[in-house]
Amino acid sequence: MSTRSFLFRSYYKLRGSKVLDYYDEFKKSQYLTRDELIRNQEKQLKRMIEFVYENVPYYKKLFKSLSISPDDINKVEDLQKLPILTKREIKRNWEDFFPQNLNSIRYIKGKTGGSTGEPFKYRMSLEDYERGIALLYRGWGFAGYQLGDKVAVIGGSSLVPSLRFSMKRKIQESLLNFRYYSSFDMSEENLLRYIEDMNCWNPKFIRGYASSIYLMAKFIEQNRITLSFVPKAIFSTAEKLTFKMRESIERVFKTQVFDNYGLNDGGISAYECEQHNGLHIDTERAILEVVDESGKQLKEGEGKILATSLYNFAMPLIRYDTGDIGIISSEFCKCGRASYLLKGLVGRSQEFVVSSLGSKVHGEFFTHIFWEIDNVKQFQVIQENVGEVLINIVPDDWDHIDRIDVKKITKILENKGFKVSIKLVNEESLSYTSGGKYKFVINKLSDYNES
Repeated sequence: MSTRSFLFRSYYKLRGSKVLDYYDEFKKSQYLTRDELIRNQEKQLKRMIEFVYENVPYYKKLFKSLSISPDDINKVEDLQKLPILTKREIKRNWEDFFPQNLNSIRYIKGKTGGSTGEPFKYRMSLEDYERGIALLYRGWGFAGYQLGDKVAVIGGSSLVPSLRFSMKRKIQESLLNFRYYSSFDMSEENLLRYIEDMNCWNPKFIRGYASSIYLMAKFIEQNRITLSFVPKAIFSTAEKLTFKMRESIERVFKTQVFDNYGLNDGGISAYECEQHNGLHIDTERAILEVVDESGKQLKEGEGKILATSLYNFAMPLIRYDTGDIGIISSEFCKCGRASYLLKGLVGRSQEFVVSSLGSKVHGEFFTHIFWEIDNVKQFQVIQENVGEVLINIVPDDWDHIDRIDVKKITKILENKGFKVSIKLVNEESLSYTSGGKYKFVINKLSDYNES
């Protein structure tokens, strides 16, 4: 065992954490057969269903209203007997989501920024949280990460810990071998400072918001900055990674990008392996469903992503609507891991805009448009009225803004049924979530806001 691995493991042992126990367990379970993975899920699902029926008022009432009992939910397919759970439903019945035995459960509190800017608060049992951390380290391992390797983290509140005492944070950073860089203020001055620090520190891996890493890559390229290190891999997370982002990041950093997906409020996660054939869906913490408009489970194709907690006894969420749209596949990856694959993350359900014809156009449509447009560094589509969109464009080069084919963009969107306004703006004018994440589509229509 290396010195760095020893220090890393010491951090968790001193805290009395079970993260490393789970990690060692999950390193083995990743190569179980698909049937074995599902059987393990269903064993824990049965335990969770019995728990919520006995301890959580909301589910007690729900089961009675549907005239079903815990004995009716035994398999993953049986979840279809239950309705989809939305954030709106949780907020309306907040008190009913408190387990009667909550005082006996060790848990932490969390919140998501939410696309509407209104935080969604939730509780996470300590076991559920630690399982998530262990799965994170296992997922990084798909790209060769070993415990104790240097990791530079670029992100906002969901990635960068807010520790009260700076000394405590410094100790954590030292033992885990992480170094944090905030995405809340990625000014040119700060970007230069971050890059200089990384050049001295030589991180083996970089993890961060897709847009933040992409922004850094563009800055390095435009300013012809020389990097003194080549990371073994880059982990993108928290936002949709577009083809253009991946291509640019890999070109600048001379390495491969491994995309990640995860939600602490739902407990689901998925990680890209060395085959780059989709993201392997984790099974050891939660159940991830992809469903059609009627709530029917899909084994192939595009639909809503739902999450069912298997270990979050502090606030169990069953068939929780994550607000994400994904593409699931039952094909087997050549890497030997048998889990289902997320072949693509289409984005948030709020990343649609509505044309004057009433059709919903996904934000991915805009990324394809801008692949063909020169001199566009970033763009952001904002809709406040049906059939109308404002597109803020950050040019790559302000001295050659005539390269941005505004007429072409306008014509394409007018043919889709949109009235278009286009503004050229600085990066500071773009909107970010309260957690520092960049959203390339912002839908402000009340009928399409987060449920």
